[in-house]
Amino acid sequence: MWRILVFCCFVACTASETSVSNLYMDTLLKIDKPPRNRDSPEVPEFNVTVGELGVANPKLSVTFRDGVLLNSGTFERRGDCEGPVRLVGSAYIKCTVLLRGFQVLYRGGEYLYHFGTPIRGPASLDADILDTMAKVEFRHFKEGLLWQALREHPAEST
Repeated sequence: MWRILVFCCFVACTASETSVSNLYMDTLLKIDKPPRNRDSPEVPEFNVTVGELGVANPKLSVTFRDGVLLNSGTFERRGDCEGPVRLVGSAYIKCTVLLRGFQVLYRGGEYLYHFGTPIRGPASLDADILDTMAKVEFRHFKEGLLWQALREHPAEST
């Protein structure tokens, strides 16, 4: 009997923490700030390599750096968030977010053609994102700030 009681308590605590994480993420995604007060989020660099396709098309490597996500789209939470996991006075939350209608701009980069002698040059990228999923992780906030944010910006959990 006591095992069932312990299991029920564990399930209830886990469910309540998940709903707090979901509510926190929903609240963050609904906050509308003026664009001039918000920096564009950075996007990590990535590499692309295309293998050799015959004599006329040598191997090509491209590295894209200094990427930013331009703020012209919407975010939506997908599924339940993980956490919050408490770590020495702070916590973190992981969520899957759907990004719709954003534009990604990579200002820095370099291409490299692998002929007998390498040919290098600058590369940039400007791409529109229609629908894509991203894993988002929030770390290093004080636990008290989580509850303060929820009181100041209440939102319905979806």
